[in-house]
Amino acid sequence: MKQNIVTRDRILILISGFFYFASPMLVTPLITGFSENLGASAALMGVIGGLMNICSLFCRPFVGNLTDKISKYKLSFIGAVLMAAASVGYAAAQSPLFIVAARIVNGIGFSLCSVCISTWMSTLLPKEKIGSGMGIYGAMNALAMAAAPAVGVSLYERIGYRPAFLVAAAFSILIVVVIQFVQNKGEPVSVASVYKGTVLPLYTDAIERRKRKSGKKKSTGCGKEGAPYCIYYYAVCDTVLCNPVFLTAVRFPFL
Repeated sequence: MKQNIVTRDRILILISGFFYFASPMLVTPLITGFSENLGASAALMGVIGGLMNICSLFCRPFVGNLTDKISKYKLSFIGAVLMAAASVGYAAAQSPLFIVAARIVNGIGFSLCSVCISTWMSTLLPKEKIGSGMGIYGAMNALAMAAAPAVGVSLYERIGYRPAFLVAAAFSILIVVVIQFVQNKGEPVSVASVYKGTVLPLYTDAIERRKRKSGKKKSTGCGKEGAPYCIYYYAVCDTVLCNPVFLTAVRFPFL
């Protein structure tokens, strides 16, 4: 059955995806000129301009591991708060070194939002709509990338650097507000639940077929009965299945 790609949660994640990209992109064309006004050298201006992306580059692998263990809502919340704090830090900065510290915080927050919101979106999509759904998500990011720098420059010309940075902070705060209304919080999938839902029934079904074929209830041969002990039996007593099943039994000793 075909599913409609437009749902409340997906629309909210798309909006969050726009704002998480718009916030740093609004800052990008302004931050080097602002750091120069505070006395940064040309070399330091270049470092400041690319520092957020460099920090994000190193953080993404670690954030990817966290998304498998912590809900995407929590990580996106933390990332948005860090981005908002960094933008407020820009507005309050009195020296280039303070901007450097804020750029590092911004990079951590950006990596959290970029990884978590995109994977969050993918988990909300049906299998047959992943391509089109992620295409729309990418279009929202591209829209933010195109519009936010122009908005930042326009704000700078009208109200100055520091108020423009506060607008970027407001974009990040909007992420926090929007994700509160997403019903699916992007909780990580339990490995044990996946195991119980896929691997264990295969073994129990095979055992039941053997019982029906023989016409009587068999013991496992190791003095125990039941699905966990059947895994133990095939790990210890069956030489063909010994290695793979034994590894599974060791990994899930609580069964």
